[in-house]
Amino acid sequence: HSNRVDSPEYNQHLSIQLHSILLLFYFDLLKSQHADEPHSMMPLHEAVRRAKHFLDQNYAEPLSLTQTAKHIGISPAYLSRIFHQEFGVSFSEYLTSQRLAVARKLLQTTRLQIAEIANRCGFSSSSYFIKVFSDHYKVTPKNYAAEVGKKIQAAKMSNSMENTCKTT
Repeated sequence: HSNRVDSPEYNQHLSIQLHSILLLFYFDLLKSQHADEPHSMMPLHEAVRRAKHFLDQNYAEPLSLTQTAKHIGISPAYLSRIFHQEFGVSFSEYLTSQRLAVARKLLQTTRLQIAEIANRCGFSSSSYFIKVFSDHYKVTPKNYAAEVGKKIQAAKMSNSMENTCKTT
C-alpha cells in the first residue's frame, strides 16, 4: 500500500503547482526587465494615438517602425504589438493603407502624374506604388484615374443635359 505522497496523482499535482509557480516567476521577470522602458508609464491608447498621429502627419516620409517608436518613446516591439492589438493590422499594413487612401484621393481629384502621386504618398518608387495599388484595388492607378475621369465626365454630361432640359 503506497502512501499519498508517492501516488501518481500527488506527483502530478505537485508538477502542475511547480509549473504555475515557475510561470508566475517568469512573467514577473519579464515585467521587471521592461519596467524601465518608457511605454510602461504610457497608457496603451495614448501610445497608439501618438503613433497614429505621427503616421497620419508624416506618411509621405520614409517611415519605419523603429523610427516611429523612437519618436513616441517606446520600443519597436511594443509599438508593433499594441498597433496590431488596436487596429488588427501590422504597422506597415496600416501605413501602406494610409498611403493608398491618400493616393486614391489624389487620383480622384487631381491630374498629377503617377510618379508624383507615388512620391507625395511616401512610396519609394512609382513601380512599387503601381504594384501595391494594383494588388490592393485590383486596378492600376492609371486605369483607376481613367475610370474616375469617365465617371466625372458622365456626371457632367448628365448635369448639363438636365439643365438643358429644364430650360427648354
